[in-house]
Amino acid sequence: MSTRSKPLFELQRVLRYGAVGLLNTALGFGIILALLKLGFGDFMANVTGFAAGLLLSFVLNSLWTFDRTAGYQPGVVWRYAISFAIAYAANLAVVMAARAGGIVDNPLTHLAGIGVYSITFYLGSAHFVFVPRSGLQSKERRDYTLSTERWPEAAIFLGLLAAYLMLRNIAVSLDVVWQMWIARQMLGGAVLYRDILELNPPLWFWMATPVEWTAQALDIPSVQAIVAAVFLLIAAALALLSILLTDTSPATRATLLVTAFLALVIIPIQEFAQREHLAAIGAIPYLALIARRADNLPTDWKVAAATGLLAASGFALKHYFVLVPLLLELWLIYRLRRNWTPVRAETAILSAGAASYGVAVVLLAPDFLTTMVPMVSIAYDGYEVSFLKQFLRPFIAVWALSGIVLWQQRSTLPSLTFASALAALAFSFAYFAQQKGWRYHSVPTTALLFFAVAPLWQRHRWRSVTLPANAALVVCTLLPLIVSLAAGPYKNVTEATVRDLLRDSRPGTATMMLTAHPTNFWPTVEKAGLKWPSRYFAFWMVLAMSEHEKKYGSLTPELAALANDIRRQTVEDLRCNVPDIILVDDFRLSKSPGFDILEFFREDKDFERLFANYSLDRKSVIYTSYKKAADWQPERPVGCRTIY
Repeated sequence: MSTRSKPLFELQRVLRYGAVGLLNTALGFGIILALLKLGFGDFMANVTGFAAGLLLSFVLNSLWTFDRTAGYQPGVVWRYAISFAIAYAANLAVVMAARAGGIVDNPLTHLAGIGVYSITFYLGSAHFVFVPRSGLQSKERRDYTLSTERWPEAAIFLGLLAAYLMLRNIAVSLDVVWQMWIARQMLGGAVLYRDILELNPPLWFWMATPVEWTAQALDIPSVQAIVAAVFLLIAAALALLSILLTDTSPATRATLLVTAFLALVIIPIQEFAQREHLAAIGAIPYLALIARRADNLPTDWKVAAATGLLAASGFALKHYFVLVPLLLELWLIYRLRRNWTPVRAETAILSAGAASYGVAVVLLAPDFLTTMVPMVSIAYDGYEVSFLKQFLRPFIAVWALSGIVLWQQRSTLPSLTFASALAALAFSFAYFAQQKGWRYHSVPTTALLFFAVAPLWQRHRWRSVTLPANAALVVCTLLPLIVSLAAGPYKNVTEATVRDLLRDSRPGTATMMLTAHPTNFWPTVEKAGLKWPSRYFAFWMVLAMSEHEKKYGSLTPELAALANDIRRQTVEDLRCNVPDIILVDDFRLSKSPGFDILEFFREDKDFERLFANYSLDRKSVIYTSYKKAADWQPERPVGCRTIY
């Protein structure tokens, strides 16, 4: 047997690869230059340029650069995608290193990145992608690969680091900004559900408290801290997934790790750090664990416990999410029958976590049960939409198509794919149960269906199935990524209008908006460095009051009492931290058009006397601003809390 090793670079292949590379570089670099000229910035220009050349590169390399007379190993398309991901991560590392050194939007940076990318991609193509069937049949080679090669883990964590460096300043949604705002107030001594009346359970805000403490200790913005924390959770999830897949081949691990990376970083990019995003992070390694249980594969109890702990923190964020472990457990009972046992490390952690959380709420946040639950039960309305409108969302079509693809292959699906599909089904129940139709509620279903479908490329027989079946697999794999990248990070469409109305406000001063929709003012208030004086995120309860009054002519005693409490509490808040400007929403874009929230508050005589010191300042299409008289400053009541 020859002991000569195959050279890393073969001259003829390098020359052919170089020729293809020149065409690919010319196309990609030309697009990058054009987009930079048009003002698209580094990220969009880089992604678009490389995406445009990827298809051309694959076709020319597969047909000409590499000898295909002996045929290739199955899964060449998926291996090509993995090699591209690794090479592209190396390119991004060059771009990020240049930006860290102060070189921004410079074409030479991208040229250097293309050079690193080309070398890395050649090595992957020559020695991993376009490998003849005879090239990987040696038992010694397979055993060596299974036992020693950990390149998928190194590659995915390099990619994760590059993604973090690029997204560390990503914009997050108003809910996440509010979460961190609450954590900051709690660290300053505020009592949740007493000083701050938030309708969601406390776990999400408790989780934010150490992150906010770290941000203050390091003197970095809260948003940077929460983004870093979420990337650490993603890293933990990918590490657990790798351990749970340790007895699979490197190619299979690479496929699943890349798929999980895309599901946890790209698909939720517009809703980064939302509760649904965190639930998806905890779910993916838990699915791998349940799949191992279903296949009767041994698992170290410590790994199972760690997986259960990460999953428990995600599933506990909303009570709807309990459907996920319950449905998976029912499937596990069906698969294992008499061999099933409820006493396992992960079930012990999930059960203990649920019990501990319940006790913690009673002991540490009793006002949630005595104040918020009654308030929500009588006044949380106005955001729900019909089931028909919930179905009329673009991602529902992606779900349906993914379901069809999975159903067609149901008899041959591996356990991990089946478990992922079940979890996606459970998360879809949660989506419909919440009756909002909001995009972020759909994130875990979309992410887990992608995680279930994308690995099918590795085993898909493209020539033996129909064209529609091939097209369906391509569409339901690529469409979630394309839509997510096209949408980009969170954007608030009202921010420019509100900032214009607040252009005279100085950072550190208080500003208030009378609205039922927090998106009208958040996260603008935080980004502008203004103080939010109210104990409410927004006056969401007035929608239910408005609808009830339209329908019945008057409020119930419970709603009337709540309305008086809201007016009284708002007057207290405004006296404690007097806003320089009060904005008023005209509600034309709400479910209660025509509702006059200013008149609602003016029914309170104390509010009327306070508001008499404000005069009309500016008007936009849907907002009106009122400015405080310069010579008026009321005496601050005793016992006011400080807004941080």
